[in-house]
Amino acid sequence: MPEYSLEFSEVLLKAAQYVTDNDGDEFERVRTVLYLSSLASEITLKALLEKAGKPIKLIKGRGHSLCELLIDLHECEVMAE
Repeated sequence: MPEYSLEFSEVLLKAAQYVTDNDGDEFERVRTVLYLSSLASEITLKALLEKAGKPIKLIKGRGHSLCELLIDLHECEVMAE
């Protein structure tokens, strides 16, 4: 079973959409949407790295750094199936 899930990223984005579509303090809504979107991006990058065969220890070692995760993803090769 994979450690990271694109499906979970999708759930986070749906939650962000729900927050966007509902009333409430605008500052808090924007803050919540930004947080959920950032987290969804992080999980997506980690899922792609895992699928590319990067070790889980390396992926976890990147913490929440989107920059480092993007650098790792950039170093992956795309191979035709």
